[in-house]
Amino acid sequence: MTNKEFGDRVGCDTSMASYLRNGKRSPGTDLFVDIILTFELDPVEAMDAYRLGPEVFSTYLRYTVFRYRTELTTDERTELGIGTVAAGTDRVG
Repeated sequence: MTNKEFGDRVGCDTSMASYLRNGKRSPGTDLFVDIILTFELDPVEAMDAYRLGPEVFSTYLRYTVFRYRTELTTDERTELGIGTVAAGTDRVG
């Protein structure tokens, strides 16, 4: 998926898509929600990645959106450090 395709789908310009993809910025609340809804992402995983900063969130987007997938493997979750108690989530089990 190109930055233009991403931007067209979530309603942001190409430069913002590039910033998100490259870990230079984090999305605002509205854009964050639009990304989750548009690409049917797991909201808990997305929030975990978001909380860890723009670099981790951009890696998450590259794994889930720019590769046209919506689900991370266990290894990818571990690599990103999301979905674990160590990453600061409130999930149990």
